[in-house]
Amino acid sequence: MSRKRGWIKIGWLLFCWGVVLAGKEAWSAQSPEEFYQGKTLVLISSDPGGPTDVIARTMAPYLEKEIGARVKIENKKTDEVMNYLYKQGPRGSLMVAIKASDGIIGNEILKAPGVQYETDKFNFLADVYPAVKVFQLSPKLPYKTLSALREARGLKAGGTSAKGALAMSSAVMLEVLGLEGKVISGYKGKKELTLAMARGEIDFVVTSDNAAMRDEKDGYVVNLMVLSDKRSAVIPHVPALAELGVTVPKDKGPVYRFINSGGMAVATSPGVPQERVEYLRAAFQRLSKNQDLRKAVEKLTGTSKDFVSGKEVQEEMGEIKSDKEMAAKLDALFKKHTALR
Repeated sequence: MSRKRGWIKIGWLLFCWGVVLAGKEAWSAQSPEEFYQGKTLVLISSDPGGPTDVIARTMAPYLEKEIGARVKIENKKTDEVMNYLYKQGPRGSLMVAIKASDGIIGNEILKAPGVQYETDKFNFLADVYPAVKVFQLSPKLPYKTLSALREARGLKAGGTSAKGALAMSSAVMLEVLGLEGKVISGYKGKKELTLAMARGEIDFVVTSDNAAMRDEKDGYVVNLMVLSDKRSAVIPHVPALAELGVTVPKDKGPVYRFINSGGMAVATSPGVPQERVEYLRAAFQRLSKNQDLRKAVEKLTGTSKDFVSGKEVQEEMGEIKSDKEMAAKLDALFKKHTALR
């Protein structure tokens, strides 16, 4: 190659690199409003027709109006949702996922098979269906008060996967309330658990107030108490734990807070520019006040609540993750209180 041709080639490469850099600079200089306008935002959900999918599909057209992007729903297996989102990295600006928040953090802390993410690295945008936990009883159970339950022996709680949120919540409450019994895992889902309670096959379950409201309405359960210092707005007749004079032991406080980290978290991947994260967080806060969306959610689920801000969810997840002894505490409770069906 002649010297002249060599310089021409070098000049051409430098020109092309300059074009790439200029394009990259222009792309990064876009405001979030400009970035999302006219693009497609993928919203990853799981279990078509399940609770998170229903909320995602109800919310999608309203989110489209807020950010000017088309929102496309994609379904993946439950255990794939957050792994997939995590792998997107900075390019994940055009992808968000929705999943039960206790499942996100719980799967990582308890080292569920296949988990490939770090919860605190996600950018949380909102909790779009916040919940508090409720201790519910089988209507067949002869014990109707907490004091009577404390005298009982051989109580049976129910769960799905052995270290899943339902089983672990019940195991924690056996410990916190000083009850004697076991958590029987292996049920195929919350619906099967509810029917098992209606038949008297299991004695209690710890679930969300949203689910507890529907279960009670259908006559399947008796909601004994809300695991909080105040009552739930969706089942206001059910007393809070604090009203019953229960004080959570200090050493059980972390695991008690852990099981109450329920709701449906929406997140985008690690590495997404902060200005886009804040833009999406603000969009979800506006959606929280959208009366048409709230009516649509209430029509489907029976209740509608203010979203929890992305910043609050981020802080909660970080606080739980920072407890380096959490996994050991939960594992000890799992070994003590759970059994296979």
